[in-house]
Amino acid sequence: MPLFFGSVRIYPFKCNDLTPQQKEWLASDPEQVETYVSTFCDIYHFSASLYSFDGYEESPKSAKYLLGLAAYQLQGTSATLCAAFDGRGAIKSSLVGAELALKAALASDGASDRDLKKYGHDLRRLVKAVRNVYRKFKMASVNTRVGLLPNLVDNRYSAEQPSRMETGDIVMISQHIAGAVAQALTGGSLRARLQIN
Repeated sequence: MPLFFGSVRIYPFKCNDLTPQQKEWLASDPEQVETYVSTFCDIYHFSASLYSFDGYEESPKSAKYLLGLAAYQLQGTSATLCAAFDGRGAIKSSLVGAELALKAALASDGASDRDLKKYGHDLRRLVKAVRNVYRKFKMASVNTRVGLLPNLVDNRYSAEQPSRMETGDIVMISQHIAGAVAQALTGGSLRARLQIN
């Protein structure tokens, strides 16, 4: 993520390494543009909460370790999906990244490691618990997306795996969850400063 000082406009289509042809293709479909911008915002929110830039409040110390672990998982998902022939590793990493982000929110409210272990990999229970702590947490948006994710344990042992496109959706959903957690922890928002062109 780029670091800015002063008052700036952010151009999401300049913050990537897509070729001009890929950018043109992406810009030709309004639905794809919205998906890209939403994902860009999710990643931006999450990064800003980790590194306390762009006027974002610093994430609570009690959440930083788990947020850092979530970041490693989510970075790994993108790298795997972009470079590897088989994207299955991205599924597990993205689900674990989403889980760690949600657990970080609870840790920031004082939940101990023992408390967090009781949730296991149950994202729905974690979402509900985070909403009980953070009223600004976008529960409806996150809950809808969690319903689209595979169960971590079931997926890990299943011979049938999502397609590459479905895996991409899983990764973006996990990034959305991490971004929503970051917004709940820091209160930051980006959309007003985006320049789409």
